[in-house]
Amino acid sequence: MHRNSTVCLGERVVVEVLGKRYGTEVEAVDDRKIVIAAPLAEDGVPAISPGEVVRVFFSRSNGLYYYEGEVLQQYHSPPRWLLGLSSDVQRIQRRDYVRVPVFLDARVQWRPDDTWKAAHTKDISGGGVCLILGEEPPLRLGDIFALQVALPDGGPPIATTAEIRRIEEKPENSTWLVGCAFSGIREVERQRIIRFVFRLEVQARRHSR
Repeated sequence: MHRNSTVCLGERVVVEVLGKRYGTEVEAVDDRKIVIAAPLAEDGVPAISPGEVVRVFFSRSNGLYYYEGEVLQQYHSPPRWLLGLSSDVQRIQRRDYVRVPVFLDARVQWRPDDTWKAAHTKDISGGGVCLILGEEPPLRLGDIFALQVALPDGGPPIATTAEIRRIEEKPENSTWLVGCAFSGIREVERQRIIRFVFRLEVQARRHSR
């Protein structure tokens, strides 16, 4: 099994049990067993019994993965679950980066001496973003510019450069859509985006049930 597709100590994961999904954290890893902090529902820790089937979801730069397993034991102080992982890791997404629609604040600087201008995102992935602009960009396909995108994760804006891949005018609402690929993003920033996208996907799946 490739190291990049295994769950790690301290990693944020999503556990699915009794038809619901909860965010939590891995506290210990030992071969086919892991310990997670007991997830919380609105009314507290979900009531489960040993033997309950679970899925443990986590994200990587090339997609979403999950393990199937079962609850082996519950600890109450502090609340934790011991899980046995009964399957090899499974990959959900086969595309390199999953793109989700989301409206976020952004800023663009077309050239080094230009002032920063406000923009918004139409969608985002670990590989790029589609921007909504109020005017036609002064660049062409293949040009590179500076970009900042604000994620609602409490961290500073994502700061990177991006290459223009698509420009589309939307006369009906006087806007322009600019599809971009990240060209100078740090891997730690890319992982922030991937984790954000993963959380949105989990929420969307939960609401569609």
